[in-house]
Amino acid sequence: MSSPLPIISGVPAGPESAHESTPSEGHSSTQKGSSSTQERQEKHQPKNYASAVTRFSNRSKDRSLHPGLHYRYLSLFLNSRPGRSLAQPRTPHAFAVIHDLSYAPLDIRRVTKFDSITGLEAFANHPLPQNECGQLLFLCGYPSAHWANLVGSKYRVEPEIFRRQLTFGTITDHYDLPALPSASQNILRLPVNTLGRPNPTTKNRVEGKKALLRHFQSLGAKPDLIGESIVRKYSFHDDRHYSIEQDITISVMKRGKGWLAIILLDAGRSLADGPPGPWFEASHNPFGDMFYPTIQTESRMCFLNLDASDLQSHDRSGPDAYLQSMSLLPTKLYGRFLDPDIMKADAFYSLHELFAFSACAENQFLNFMRSNLEADIAHWNQHGDPDYVAHNFAYHRGILREHIQHYRIVIDWIKRRGGTRWRSVRDRLHDNSDPLRRESSAMSIPTTSQGSGSKDSFYLKQVSQAEQAANSLLHDYESLIAKAEANLSTHWESIKDIRTTASLKEMQKAALQAESTTRLTVLAFLFLPLSFSTSFFGMNFRELGTRLSIWVWVAATGPLFVAATLLCYWSQIRLYVRKVLSHQVALPWTRKNPSMVSIALDRLD
Repeated sequence: MSSPLPIISGVPAGPESAHESTPSEGHSSTQKGSSSTQERQEKHQPKNYASAVTRFSNRSKDRSLHPGLHYRYLSLFLNSRPGRSLAQPRTPHAFAVIHDLSYAPLDIRRVTKFDSITGLEAFANHPLPQNECGQLLFLCGYPSAHWANLVGSKYRVEPEIFRRQLTFGTITDHYDLPALPSASQNILRLPVNTLGRPNPTTKNRVEGKKALLRHFQSLGAKPDLIGESIVRKYSFHDDRHYSIEQDITISVMKRGKGWLAIILLDAGRSLADGPPGPWFEASHNPFGDMFYPTIQTESRMCFLNLDASDLQSHDRSGPDAYLQSMSLLPTKLYGRFLDPDIMKADAFYSLHELFAFSACAENQFLNFMRSNLEADIAHWNQHGDPDYVAHNFAYHRGILREHIQHYRIVIDWIKRRGGTRWRSVRDRLHDNSDPLRRESSAMSIPTTSQGSGSKDSFYLKQVSQAEQAANSLLHDYESLIAKAEANLSTHWESIKDIRTTASLKEMQKAALQAESTTRLTVLAFLFLPLSFSTSFFGMNFRELGTRLSIWVWVAATGPLFVAATLLCYWSQIRLYVRKVLSHQVALPWTRKNPSMVSIALDRLD
């Protein structure tokens, strides 16, 4: 996937280099460095980010090997302006949330929220990552042009990330998505499926596809509702269940004196605040939770101290009925079960809970798919409707194939621990000035045999803990593939059973029809000689006379009936005679005259 490099004209894609002045330069070098910094800041303005994307989108196919036609929609989006003033927001929403991992977990400075309307200036002034530590930047929901330009210019974000976020499903103008792995080395998509309960306005499969497209096209139409939730896919399973698919898009980059993980969540505001979709109509007033929660299991979870916010109950009617577990990921609850020291230095480890959340959501979805399969089989056994069950099986089989493909992509990312651009806790061991660190970095499996008191032993323990967490994710996703493939195999076996049963029923029906046809044929045969003789004697010929006895008709019809019977069943009679003459059917006279038997066989042939 081609994208403009550098993103902002004249600014390299790597981290900013510090300008150091020598004593001989004096005050003039200081002024020069200050003006250079000011110039660099000017080039990082949001308007320049949009301009760079626009310039690239204007590259034509006849003048460049890397045309930018596929960026034209993104260019239009980044240069768009809201239809009315943003001074009066309808409801507050923390569109951007930064987790600064350099602070302790209980430090109030660790998590900073920025309102979708009033938080633009505060976000622009927020410091970049420092002290080789990382920051997690959550962007929740559909962005506005202001936010996309500000985030892109502040952190020099690859525009391809926003382009993919603004692309609906597999519908693209140039069929370049899904992209090749080489074009996605630093862009990871984690799918999250959420089960929902249908209501009277929920659309079926045919209508749902059109309604979902209208939902996506209506996003961003209300400028005071920045951060609307995005739904990528909608699947209607039965009268009691449907599911929606949303994405977690992740990209990690080195920025400032540390690193940044930008996390685009499709879950933002409540779905009730955004444009209607196939899950409900705008006029529907829901009652009760419309979505199933995503269940995650941690050891001794029941004995942990809970915050007051964990114990609050939400209103189960109105907009709160459409709240999703995914929307809680950016809160201060994130990272509760992770080591804060390892999170500072290891980008992949810091994103562990995102992978785990996606895995738990997928596990629930696959368990539901298994239950749905068993329900379809029960429906088949009870009602015997092969068309309904076969259609359901084909529909869910396609969904399972897509999920298996996603799981394999995620597994590849886990094995690579994100990528070469992702900072790792192993980097702490890469100090060539220390022989002990050189020896430790060359070890394929970290151990703590160097001594618990040394700094390298402490780092090795962190490496081991990070590896254990990654291996746990790897095992979970491999189990998801096994479960999905088992469901897929069961679908195929069930389809074969249904086809076999349907074929047997069709054969039985055909046999009954053949038997009925045979009876009708025999009946027609019985009446054929009678009809012929009756028609013959009914002719008004002079030779027949007018005073014939009925016994004349009987005498003529009898031989005619016998002759017709022999002619009709001659093949069966011939076969029977051959069996008799070849001693397969024993008769007394065949044993006494074998020569006559051979003569009879010759004449029969």
